[in-house]
Amino acid sequence: MANEFVHELETDTEFDWFQMEEIKKGQAHGIDISLYARPEIPYDKMCQLREGYEEGIDLAPYLEYPARILKQIRLAMSSGIDLIPYVKDGYDDEQLEQIRLAIQHKVSLDPYLSMNFRGVALHEIRKGLQAGLDVTQYISPDYDWARMRELRLGLQRQLDITQYNNPFYSWQQMHEIRLGLEQGLDVSEYRKLRYSAAEMRRKRLRLLKIADNSLDIIQENDYKFSFSSGSMDAYLFFSGDTKDLTIDILMELLEQNSIRYGIRKEGLEEILNQKSPSSVLVAQGLPPTMGPNGWYEYFFRTQLNRTPKMNKDGTVDYSEVDWFETVKNGQKIAFYHDAEPGIDGYSVTGDVIKARKGIEQSVLTGTGFYMADDKKTYYSMLDGKIQLQGNTITITNYMEIKDSVTVATGNVRFNGNVSIKGDVSDGVIIDVGGDLSISGTVNAAKITCGGSVLFKSGMNANGQGFVKAKGNVESRFFEAVRVESDKDIKVNRCLNSQLYAKGMIISSKVIAGGTAEATNGFQLRDVGNDTGLHTVLKIATNPVLLQHLYKVNESRRELEDELLTLAHALKEIQEKFTPEIYSTMEMYIKIEKAIFLKKKQLTELEGIWDRINKEIQKAYKARVVITGTAYEGTVVNVNEKRWHADNRRNVVIATVNNDLSIGNNR
Repeated sequence: MANEFVHELETDTEFDWFQMEEIKKGQAHGIDISLYARPEIPYDKMCQLREGYEEGIDLAPYLEYPARILKQIRLAMSSGIDLIPYVKDGYDDEQLEQIRLAIQHKVSLDPYLSMNFRGVALHEIRKGLQAGLDVTQYISPDYDWARMRELRLGLQRQLDITQYNNPFYSWQQMHEIRLGLEQGLDVSEYRKLRYSAAEMRRKRLRLLKIADNSLDIIQENDYKFSFSSGSMDAYLFFSGDTKDLTIDILMELLEQNSIRYGIRKEGLEEILNQKSPSSVLVAQGLPPTMGPNGWYEYFFRTQLNRTPKMNKDGTVDYSEVDWFETVKNGQKIAFYHDAEPGIDGYSVTGDVIKARKGIEQSVLTGTGFYMADDKKTYYSMLDGKIQLQGNTITITNYMEIKDSVTVATGNVRFNGNVSIKGDVSDGVIIDVGGDLSISGTVNAAKITCGGSVLFKSGMNANGQGFVKAKGNVESRFFEAVRVESDKDIKVNRCLNSQLYAKGMIISSKVIAGGTAEATNGFQLRDVGNDTGLHTVLKIATNPVLLQHLYKVNESRRELEDELLTLAHALKEIQEKFTPEIYSTMEMYIKIEKAIFLKKKQLTELEGIWDRINKEIQKAYKARVVITGTAYEGTVVNVNEKRWHADNRRNVVIATVNNDLSIGNNR
């Protein structure tokens, strides 16, 4: 019936091609297309309605708004955010996007909202709030988004922005001054308003000694002096008679030519003894030494050894693994040491060459801590797990349970990291938002984890318990357990269990009985046993990745179409007006900025596409590697190609050119 209905719509000339595409997509996803298949609804609104229904969101009450605003309402609702009050206040889609992202990142734009601030300006305010900056230092109607960006970047890099916090500067001038401050230069030499951005750039590069390397030539009688850039080196070419020449005469010649520092007497002696004229280095200046960069001193272990001990029998000992580092509320976690001044240098003529100060580091970002008033010391805001990644520190809640967990003691539900020192009994429910570490034996419990799971002993669920984790799952043994991991599963022994990993499955002893399915392959020792216990290994591409790749491709095509439209509009303006006119037109500037932002979005999507495609390719290239015996009764399924084991040792099973390959791994 649904196909007949769509066929009827296709013959209805009231629908254009784009509307029909949205209707077909809705049908393909099992949506009741009668909810939005109406000729008066433009295709772009249809698209948002359809995507909303796919996500369980009804956008029909908001059809009065443009499609771009519908998109922001949909994205907000999917994240549990109420954006409607801001929509009713009249904010456009770019502004709504920044309001939505701010709420997602748990910062508030409300005190700074104004119709005068476009979306790109609100983006700079939001980024500053997320970094913990004093955004009032650059929020002003006198500043456009580009000036705001330069001031925000300066604050984030702990620079003295008073050096360029002036609305009379263009953003390009601000950019040159900020770069100079980052490079430790004395920007007072070029931060004058009368200098254009291009002039500022030339002066900044000159201060950095990135100048033309050509030589200035000075001639006098039989002597020729040449100087390297900045007069750091002086060379003398003497072509006259050296019979009566002395060191003192040469020293006087150097003085007459203002060469007074870094004199090389060995160079002068070389001239006296030379048999044929050549250019000789007679003086060398001292280059400046850049000061040490700013650096952070951390008061917690930033690197943990999560590698378990390997036993002599090939099994893995998890008993001494440090799964995470913890801190206490109020504990000092970091201190920033400022960059230091460098040592000045000098040229051969005695000019002082100012040294560059070391480069300051950006302020630490993240959650669960705060910066003290000295802007250098950082303290934890809670008891929890701490982790450093790049310049970001994350502190999340941490709970330690020293005793065993039973039905009598109650279930464990905690939105953080949990460490259980005792056993876990039958029927217990454990639901944690972070990482989980259990030292004792786990029985038929039901475990859900938002991070990684470590069983230092093991788990015997008797077919009743399960483990679901978004991170890795590692254990000494599994028996009659269902284990699902979004990453890798590592286990010594596994018996009659169901293992599902979006990464790899690694066993250092044996997997016998049950099913093991992994997207990225297996690294195993023995599989099955000599009684022919039925054991299934399977490699298959993650269907969620394929669906995600399809959606990214769709978004890329939409962006490319929008960029093409904008490029045509830009070209039309350029053909109608001269550069002097169109470069000041508000519409032209708006289109240019839109092209810039959409190209940035397209680059980000291409990066996402590349990462997803690499993950998919891993499945096609994934292998089953068995270093022990693949016992009879074992079935290996690689990308829908099946192999029945025959007590063979040391095998590698993979697909090559869409055919199953059985090889030897030694």
